[in-house]
Amino acid sequence: LSALVSVSEKLLADTKVPAFAELETRSYQLSDEAHKVHSFRTGEEFLVKTPITEANAIAIADVYLAGQLPADAVLDSVTPITAQDVTVAYNVRYERVLDGKRIESNDYNNHISLLVNDGIVASESILWPTISAAPKSTLSVMSVARAVEIAALELANYAKKPITIVDAEVVYANGADGVIVPGYALISETGHRIIVNATNGLIIQ
Repeated sequence: LSALVSVSEKLLADTKVPAFAELETRSYQLSDEAHKVHSFRTGEEFLVKTPITEANAIAIADVYLAGQLPADAVLDSVTPITAQDVTVAYNVRYERVLDGKRIESNDYNNHISLLVNDGIVASESILWPTISAAPKSTLSVMSVARAVEIAALELANYAKKPITIVDAEVVYANGADGVIVPGYALISETGHRIIVNATNGLIIQ
């Protein structure tokens, strides 16, 4: 599509409208709430190899969040934190889903992120604002092919090196003014995710 941005033929041929087309008269809005970060231990304590495993970290997170984990939260990843080539902690991260689809943005995704070390939660980062229904509006959803064409042209305006879009996932996107809209996560060959609005193909700002 341009000298810097290319798209796989598979995506350019994908003219179907995804499942959230049936939700095209529904939208959601995020309330304004602060991003909460709490640390319970100092950085110096993370220099010793942790005795726990990834499975232990998940179990500890489950206990810590018992009765408090939102119904729309799903386990997204468990990432080992290393220092001096040893695992000193695990980051257990949950992300948000709506109607079975992830809510994503090109900035900060809704998340609950716990740093687990030596059998306890050492710190937490939470961005989980209240979702409320917004006034209904008519949203016409584009196909993947049409949305990726528009997004690729916009992306070409500020891409500094070649980008190849190889896949796309159906998601919800944090649109303008906090309204959640149908979206696509365009996935580059390096795994980078670019979130676009499925109603107009524009990259979410």
